[in-house]
Amino acid sequence: MIGDVRVIVWREYRDFRRQIVGHLGLFLLFTCLAGILAPNSYLRSQASSGPGIQVLDWTTLISAFFYAGMISELSFFEERSSGTMQTLLTTSIRPMAVFFGKWMWMMTQTTTLILVIYVCHRLVEVGYSIAGWSVPQLTVEDLAWSALVAFFAWTLCSFIVAANAGLSLVAPKSPLGRIAAMCFLSVPMLGAYGFHKLFAVEWDRRMIWLVGLLCMALSLVSFLVACLIFRLERVRL
Repeated sequence: MIGDVRVIVWREYRDFRRQIVGHLGLFLLFTCLAGILAPNSYLRSQASSGPGIQVLDWTTLISAFFYAGMISELSFFEERSSGTMQTLLTTSIRPMAVFFGKWMWMMTQTTTLILVIYVCHRLVEVGYSIAGWSVPQLTVEDLAWSALVAFFAWTLCSFIVAANAGLSLVAPKSPLGRIAAMCFLSVPMLGAYGFHKLFAVEWDRRMIWLVGLLCMALSLVSFLVACLIFRLERVRL
């Protein structure tokens, strides 16, 4: 099993190298938007520490959400359209290893994006401090909030990648199928936002923990369902 997963991860790495310009371009786009432009805007407006830090955390979450959705959608749906996914499932590699290896590679990219964005936030603040600007001082509470939102972002992205894997094999190959898949993946975000508006619940730590654990549960369910779909597709082929 581990050997099969290693083979899939190595295969994903080679595909990444072959299309490195496009992958790095997308990575740098989200890094610049959430890691450089967003903190630059808030530091220039002299935002207070609490709201500014929280808003920057949300830009990180949204960037990770779209990035994970785009790379997983492109990988799974494109491979199904080209027929390489079906070819891969007919080899001696276990279906679960195919899914898990691709999931690991995409979550590695998404986790790297989240970490790089947070590092960029700190570097922008250091740059403004050196230039003589007044920069809000980070507190332990701010760092704890950032870590909590990063956990939420990771669980949400894990759900997106796992769900995209399963949807790529059961959704229609037409563009309408992709649109339906994207609508399904937005359910956790829209549900949390609707709950917040409907019941006037504040986005405090308890709420973030609750939504994060819910996304983790959805991720585990999607993970198991995707493994089952990959196995059934192997049997069908």
